[in-house]
Amino acid sequence: SYAENSWISIDARVGAIRLVPRMRERIAAHYPGTRLAITEYNYGGGEHVSGGVAQADALGIFGREDVFAAALWDLQGGMRYVDGAFALYCNYDGGGGRFGDTSIGASTSNHETTSVYASVDQGRDDRMVIVAVNKSTGPTTAEILVTHPVDFARAQTWQIGASSASPLRGADLSPSARNAFRLEMPASSVTT
Repeated sequence: SYAENSWISIDARVGAIRLVPRMRERIAAHYPGTRLAITEYNYGGGEHVSGGVAQADALGIFGREDVFAAALWDLQGGMRYVDGAFALYCNYDGGGGRFGDTSIGASTSNHETTSVYASVDQGRDDRMVIVAVNKSTGPTTAEILVTHPVDFARAQTWQIGASSASPLRGADLSPSARNAFRLEMPASSVTT
């Protein structure tokens, strides 16, 4: 329902753009069973933290919306922050740590400045991976409540932000109550 402040929303009077949901509706109506791919996309800013934040958000959306394939088009060289965003999903710890194979529901109370994506591994209930995105130019705190039959006793964090394009190990989190964690997120950052 978020209507961005752009000519598409304002001048075309379409409100929320709903690109992926609109494409899914058209596929369902005219080509049922067709899988959705997004090709030759690039949000820019590969050498700036904003590019990493945009890329991490896009990857989370692609997974949440069951996009079959997406192809990043490298237009301007230098992609340190974009590479860092990919690493937060595919190899955040440098040892193969990755987002799970099954996306699960996750939500935030502030869609304009934050996003959150969560996953588990099919057949394994002792591990959950959450990616939290702070799109704001100021720090924010996330209260993370996990609904899961397993009681999680700790959480490791890995993060990209203005000070590092590559994931750096952050502080471990301990629950303040059953499966409740508090995450401090710096301005313009992504935390796995």
